[in-house]
Amino acid sequence: MSNGESNAKPQPTGRPFPWFCPRCRKRDVWEDTIPYRTQRVHEGQTLIVDVPNLTVPRCRNCGELVFNYPAEEQIRKALETRVAAAATNGVTALEKVETAQRDLARHEGSEAALFDRFRRFVSDSQQLLRKRLATPPLVQFRQFVGAAKPLLLQELPEQLVLLGSRLRPLADWLLPVELDLLRIARLTFAEDAYTELLAWSLAPETDPKSALQRQRQWLRSLSLREADSLSEAADPEVQVLTEDGRPDMLLQYLSFVVVVEAKTNSIEHETPASGLPQTIAYPTAVRHRLGLDEHIPVYMVFLTPDGRAAANHEAISTTYLNVAAALASALAHGQLPDDTRSLFKLWITHLATCAVPYGVDVRRFMTDLAPVMSMPARPDMEQTILETLADINAVLSLVPTRH
Repeated sequence: MSNGESNAKPQPTGRPFPWFCPRCRKRDVWEDTIPYRTQRVHEGQTLIVDVPNLTVPRCRNCGELVFNYPAEEQIRKALETRVAAAATNGVTALEKVETAQRDLARHEGSEAALFDRFRRFVSDSQQLLRKRLATPPLVQFRQFVGAAKPLLLQELPEQLVLLGSRLRPLADWLLPVELDLLRIARLTFAEDAYTELLAWSLAPETDPKSALQRQRQWLRSLSLREADSLSEAADPEVQVLTEDGRPDMLLQYLSFVVVVEAKTNSIEHETPASGLPQTIAYPTAVRHRLGLDEHIPVYMVFLTPDGRAAANHEAISTTYLNVAAALASALAHGQLPDDTRSLFKLWITHLATCAVPYGVDVRRFMTDLAPVMSMPARPDMEQTILETLADINAVLSLVPTRH
């Protein structure tokens, strides 16, 4: 009996260990307990979630974390604890203030003075909260909100109409929650399964007639200028072996290449040869693997539930909800065989309702904001916008409104 087998924890249910690793393909995944830190979005705010003793399958060869349903449940409970603690000590409100501060940073000219004024308010409030001497100066905050409202209502209505044009096609593809077989099978946030299904949903052989439109629409959602001139769909390749690791997915076109690293809960790993984070190492590794000329661009795409930034500052961050919106738009006017349409409905439903940050309810958002997203906002809609600002910010961060 090997050391790995003798040290493995007993598994009363589920597949027995060891498992095959989706990254290095070795049969060396065992249950492990590790300290784990991740980020989650709650009510439009990014929260740091710590799980001191996360029990999760982990590859002893390459370190890949293979998140299963029990691991996801531990993280979900840790997030709930984090949210409850934040609500108790006032941090949640402060984080909302800081998010508004970052949003206002985009404004220039006379609005810069308002932004500076708000930054000073946040700084003063943080000091008061840390010292527990008093609550934040709410009068000052209300004065700021009164001044900031016109700025928000000047920009958000236009963005909401654009957001509506991106989300509206989803309505025809969302199944009832009880029909989401991927959720029922406990495949939510399963990175390897998501990668295979993403490749399926973009592959020409899935439906040859819609292949070019599906890939064009997805590339447009990534703001790639080559999308409109694309003349031929590529065959997605998954887990491509390079000299420095295995990118999750690769699409090689005539004049450019797209490399995808997909994450759900895990963070970027160091690659085996260079020791660099995956999104930094993979473009070079893929270029060498394919023997590409220097003038051929290699676009690195970092796909996550919340659109978090990659280690590679030039990487394109995108979300699973953005994938769902792109597929729904691409297939909106096409004729699919009934069985293929059903499979796309299942995949799009899961992406839009389960592969999103905790607390984001896309169905409810589309219903509640439907009037605001269908036409320029009227004065009677302004209160709705302000009351749902946290939800609006959360969804806007997941689905870009400009390509």
